[in-house]
Amino acid sequence: MDETFEISAPETVTTGDFLSFTILDGARERPGRITGTALEMLGGDDDRRQTFLANFELIRKAAYAMCQNNPTVDLVVLGSDSFR
Repeated sequence: MDETFEISAPETVTTGDFLSFTILDGARERPGRITGTALEMLGGDDDRRQTFLANFELIRKAAYAMCQNNPTVDLVVLGSDSFR
């Protein structure tokens, strides 16, 4: 994985069944989301933010793969299929 690829911690306020975060891919910044279903698969904890932080590196790798496979996408959405 590229050293310049980073993701942020999840945003504290998100409306909907997902958590939002920011992806920094070199000089390019774009929004990212992970669905509630994917978070349940990763940990099933009632605290989605804690599940995100506990699986931070796995989520970063999935976001990286999505960006590599879809370099022109403006919004990266990680669902349960991203972690199978």
